[in-house]
Amino acid sequence: MKYIIFILNILTTICINAQNIDSRVAEELMGLELKIWDSVSDSVKYSALLDKATLYSSVSLYDKALNELERAREHSPGGISEKRLEYERAKIYFLDRKYNHVYDISIPISELEEMGKKKEYLLMQLYSLNEEEKWGRCKTLLLEMCDSADSLVVKAIRELSESYNYKNPEKCKRQSGFLPGLGQITAGYPLKGTTSFLLQSGVTTFMVYNIYAGFYIT
Repeated sequence: MKYIIFILNILTTICINAQNIDSRVAEELMGLELKIWDSVSDSVKYSALLDKATLYSSVSLYDKALNELERAREHSPGGISEKRLEYERAKIYFLDRKYNHVYDISIPISELEEMGKKKEYLLMQLYSLNEEEKWGRCKTLLLEMCDSADSLVVKAIRELSESYNYKNPEKCKRQSGFLPGLGQITAGYPLKGTTSFLLQSGVTTFMVYNIYAGFYIT
């Protein structure tokens, strides 16, 4: 066993150095990995693997953090611990801006309250739904969160729009670069777009005519 730990120590050090992780974090990761290998208790291994996932998240190594959570699942005592893993997975996806994975993870409110993570989880869900433009689901979740007795808040949420006529500014910019005024028309400003096209085409026509007629200075 001592030889296994010694070899693991060397391999872990090499891997950590290759990832250019801060020395303090590297030492903590190595200590936790040794703790996992040296322990026979599933609860100790489970806790250490969660700590490793948190450390990897702190240095933006989200894929490695997810791997540690999968390892922790093998040593999970079950029950609320399984939901804790789901919450941690949602948090890592959120930090990695993979919002479509966040709102697909569902955890019962009662278990979130038991973990003390209800507020954080709901905020991650709402933010992710908003970023993915899932405003209908976002509205439903808001209604579930608010007090049904507060009629003013309920009414305000129900009046929220579930769709928006959003136009990508970069796309409009490219269209105007191809044809003057086209981007403004796409963005919902037909008068401005038409005016821009007429002005620029008029100036261009005037310039071409003067060159053709030989009035170069003009």
